[in-house]
Amino acid sequence: MMVTLFLPLIMLGFLSNDAAGSFLFMPWTSMIMWLALSFYAISSYIPSKLDSLISSDNFTGLINCQERLPWFLVLWILLIQALSAPGRLVLPFLDGRFQQTGALLISTTAYIILTFLLSSTFHNAFRKMLLWEQTPEEYFRARIAIPILLFPPLLLGAFFEDCLSTVVLIPGLSDLPLVVLAPFFCFFLYLLSPYLFNAAWQAVPLNEDTELFREIKKLSEQTGVRIAGVKIWNTFGEPLPNAAVVGLLDSFRYVYLTRFLVDTFSHSQKMIIVAHELGHFALGHVWTYMIFTLNIVGVTLAARLSLFLFYPEATEFLGTTGMTVMEMLLFLAVFLFIFTKLSRTSEIQADRYSVSLLGKEVFSETIDRLRDFIGTQNSKIPAWMETHPAMNERVKFVTEWSDTGIDVLKKDSFKSRLAMFFILLISIIFLFPMFPIMLDFHGIASIQPENDAKDLSEYARRIKHKIGSHPVLEEIFITKNFIRGDWINAFLGSFAFWKKTSAIDQYESDLQVFHHSVSPEITFYFNLMKFFLKILDFRTVHGVPFLDEGFNSVKIAFGFS
Repeated sequence: MMVTLFLPLIMLGFLSNDAAGSFLFMPWTSMIMWLALSFYAISSYIPSKLDSLISSDNFTGLINCQERLPWFLVLWILLIQALSAPGRLVLPFLDGRFQQTGALLISTTAYIILTFLLSSTFHNAFRKMLLWEQTPEEYFRARIAIPILLFPPLLLGAFFEDCLSTVVLIPGLSDLPLVVLAPFFCFFLYLLSPYLFNAAWQAVPLNEDTELFREIKKLSEQTGVRIAGVKIWNTFGEPLPNAAVVGLLDSFRYVYLTRFLVDTFSHSQKMIIVAHELGHFALGHVWTYMIFTLNIVGVTLAARLSLFLFYPEATEFLGTTGMTVMEMLLFLAVFLFIFTKLSRTSEIQADRYSVSLLGKEVFSETIDRLRDFIGTQNSKIPAWMETHPAMNERVKFVTEWSDTGIDVLKKDSFKSRLAMFFILLISIIFLFPMFPIMLDFHGIASIQPENDAKDLSEYARRIKHKIGSHPVLEEIFITKNFIRGDWINAFLGSFAFWKKTSAIDQYESDLQVFHHSVSPEITFYFNLMKFFLKILDFRTVHGVPFLDEGFNSVKIAFGFS
């Protein structure tokens, strides 16, 4: 279930900007057709599909449709991003400076609107089969709880990336500042996560005068786990017994319990669930996930710098979109094969922690009670893709455990964090030799064209001594010659570079110096030179179809933008 909820939205955040305009085809016509097909699906096709499931009493099919809906919506939105780049049509003022923010804002808005338009249809279908006491508004609010949790960090990350895109420390790696600052962003995200959780599920504090609150505080003091409070998690009328812990530091740590759990389960069952959640804090699992996130950043940075320095042809071949797709696939592989295993291990450790405090009998009783509401694991999703073990597996892991004590559990959890620290250390050691080379790239890019060419040659000599010739280095020399007014050498260098690579447009996003540090006239003449160099390739000009480039030139000439 967790995979179904989170992964499609993460994919939407990763790919919205790179999908925008990737298969541009009659943008306005494509958007009108997309809107028409969306209207048909919402008003006719999906209702008839759900009615057929209701008439056949296919409750499982209805649940599957609801679980697959986020995937369909994400793929449908990415399709219109690819065909028409709606952000450029609807929000043209964001296309230049805040391109990624605009694309993601369009995607997230479309997702919420489509979810809203479909919520009443799905609500009626479930109401006919289950007679839930839930309003259509509550059903819709429950569907967008996860988007409210994820979309603000994704939009904030896109905004920072747009802001930092103007800070080109290294030519060819315009997003390097964002990658470097990612650990700090992750830390503050973990730190402020309770506020996002409160907004997503409208959580309210548990009354401190209740017996449940006093027992939870007593248990937290007994285990030495300090918490800032206990909050009731709103499930918006859905029968969802669940609990969670959020927060990195003591003053931001909260235990969350759903209202349905508080009202339905016995006191002993609620307490062992709370003991399980406190186990996540006591065993350091929140910090484990934080270190795991830093590892992902470290490995990503090492991979990006390695490709840039030692395999520039691969970077050229993949392009910006290809690199994003590769990073997305790498993220999915890490999530599905490593993070899910880490999460399942953490859940088993927390189960054993709760058993050490309150016993195996009440644990088995609580699992049976949870199974009545949550049901069995979706058989179509392999167990290794789930973030939580199956219910029968959890009972098995606990009953077969010899109860070696909480100290042993803490040592095992510490060993996991130590192993991840070791991986992070390896990443740093691997990155260390690359930093002097990157500083040389930064130094050569920082030299003003009017300065002495000897400094330029000295940086180039050091870089070539360490890694040999590099296409970005050649581009820098072409750029400096052009700005300096050495038109002949700039043209000859450009022609030689084009002849060598046959793909000069692959590096267009790396030559960001022309977008910020020279006059529009120079930018125009540079693009004009690129146009003549690309005239032999009738497939694309500057990354867009050949005829579109021609029509754009005509529109500009007549004053249309």
